This record gives sequence, structure tokens and C-alpha cells, in this order.
Amino acid sequence: MNATVSIILIALLGAGAVLVVRELVKSLSNLITLFKDGYKREVINQRNGMVFNKKNNKLEADQSVILPH
Repeated sequence: MNATVSIILIALLGAGAVLVVRELVKSLSNLITLFKDGYKREVINQRNGMVFNKKNNKLEADQSVILPH
């Protein structure tokens, strides 16, 4: 009885450790990507489409700012 409880406990702790390490690796990967020099984007290059202006019924350049999530 004591051996089965310890085996189950070790399995649960191992699964928990795997989940924690996986989230840690994801977080570190995101931080590395965030602080890279080439990751900084220009706001003008984020959206270069066309929109329809309802006030004057014309197509215009879309220069709205996209905020980070």
C-alpha cells in the first residue's frame, strides 16, 4: 500500500514538473524574442491597407496605429 502511494505521488510530481518546465521554456522564449533588436517594428509598416471613408465616400490610406496586445 505504501509503495503504490509513493509511486502515484512521484508520477504526479513528475507530471507537474514537466508542466512547469514547459511554461518556463515558453516564457523564456517569448522574452528572448521580445528583447531582440530586430523585433522592433515600425508603426507605419504594421498596416498599409486601404479603408473606405463613409463621410466622403472615398478610399483612403489606412494609417491607424495598432497597439500591442
